[in-house]
Amino acid sequence: MTLARFDRTVTDNRGDVVAGATVTVRLEIPGQPLAQLYSDRAGTTPLGNPITTDPDGNFGFFVGGGAYQIEVVNGGDTRTLRYVGIGLAQESDILVTGMVERTFLGPGDVTITNSDADVILINKTVGAPTRAILPLSSSTTTKKRIADRKYDATTNNITVVPSRPSTVTVTIASPAVFSKVAHGLPLNAPVSLETSGALPTGLLPDTQYYIKTTPTPDTFTVSATPGGAAINTTGGQSGTHKMGTDTIMGGAAYVIDSNGGSIELKPLADGTGWI
Repeated sequence: MTLARFDRTVTDNRGDVVAGATVTVRLEIPGQPLAQLYSDRAGTTPLGNPITTDPDGNFGFFVGGGAYQIEVVNGGDTRTLRYVGIGLAQESDILVTGMVERTFLGPGDVTITNSDADVILINKTVGAPTRAILPLSSSTTTKKRIADRKYDATTNNITVVPSRPSTVTVTIASPAVFSKVAHGLPLNAPVSLETSGALPTGLLPDTQYYIKTTPTPDTFTVSATPGGAAINTTGGQSGTHKMGTDTIMGGAAYVIDSNGGSIELKPLADGTGWI
């Protein structure tokens, strides 16, 4: 997780710095809960909330991008800043002239089509993780931006995944053998999986694998790394498994995990994924 930095100097009406003022930071969402603040960009060292200005009137913190209410109290004087944008998408309108936006209120996953809006705003009425499913990169030339508009992606991640249009079956074996008629996949080609149920032990959804062998035109095995050992499977499985070869930023998925975070993705000209 990478956090945004916010710094400010508190002054009084005469322009003098104010040391020892109490600063409270809240999320601009219903209930206005206290924000989780950190002293480092990686989010490993929490700060208290409220915090206090230093002898020079300064305060600062790292926090997930989003909209915040910042209240400064100095004795009997209280000053409140509303809808302070911090970080990636912030509180500003990211819509650019000539672009079209769509707000997704949920529940469930959001499927983005090749003729969809340029900007997809995730603003679920009920907080929950979201999967944003991109169209095949070979089917469009249009960039897509996905943004957290509920400002809760730190808790409820948005996982952006590629379309996986092909149904595939897999054996419980050493190595596991996948079946798809005339798959046409070359060795070391990337492939990722999803399922409506459960994959066998040894395989994970939204994880990048690579074609290891192609015993027949209709079957293949996979490895965790290019040229690596073929993966074995054990246990049971359920549901329908699907596969695809599109990548996102070179991997099987991209996770938006900071409040107000967003990503703009462009389909690669060769139709192999998004970047």
